Amino acid sequence: MRSNKARCALRTTASSSIGLSFLAVALLVLSPGWAAGEEKLNVPPDGFTALFNGKDFTGWQLSPLAEEAWSIEDGVLKSHGGFKDYSSTLITDEKKKYRDFVLLADYREPTMSVSGIHFRGLPDKGDQVNICSLGWMGHPIRFHFLPADSKVTKEQYPQVKTISPKIGAWHTMKLTLIGKTLSVEVDGEVILDEFEYPEGMLPAEPGPISLQKHRRTDMNGTISDCPIEFRNLFIKEIELSKY
Repeated sequence: MRSNKARCALRTTASSSIGLSFLAVALLVLSPGWAAGEEKLNVPPDGFTALFNGKDFTGWQLSPLAEEAWSIEDGVLKSHGGFKDYSSTLITDEKKKYRDFVLLADYREPTMSVSGIHFRGLPDKGDQVNICSLGWMGHPIRFHFLPADSKVTKEQYPQVKTISPKIGAWHTMKLTLIGKTLSVEVDGEVILDEFEYPEGMLPAEPGPISLQKHRRTDMNGTISDCPIEFRNLFIKEIELSKY
């Protein structure tokens, strides 16, 4: 069960983050650059650190396949090409590993697509929150690939609210992970509220953050190259010893 400290950490973090978000919007609305679309990108809110600087791949591992798959344009990370496997995922470098955190990420799917944000280890160890224009938005993907002999019961599965973010528009995802407890918000709406992973299912050790470039896939009869774009990638680490 979650401790009172962990619950307080989640609620305090969520409340302060929402307050910061409203303040940021108010300041932008009052700013002369708002109407002209000149708002600054990739500048972290107070208490957060930018994972992406908007200019280059500093802080990220760039394998040959990832280098082929990803580009940067006008402060936006883009991956539009079609690939046959999953080896083009963009992963934070070895010095950047995170355990308990709040992660903010703007994303856009130009067409029908699927992607995700991975945490607590490389893709074969941790978990990934799904980004998908055809259902399963915000779902922890590991529950879709449990072995037949898994002891996880249906009652232990995450109960994610079904939403349909607009294709072609920018959306903001917020992940809050403390211990074994995960919350997910999209555009300020909570779709997964303090879900607790079953014992032993999520690694306890810090791990990298990674952005999935999904392979080319069939989406309702249409082959998609699974284009994905990210900007405003910010993280705030949480030290439980403070609570």
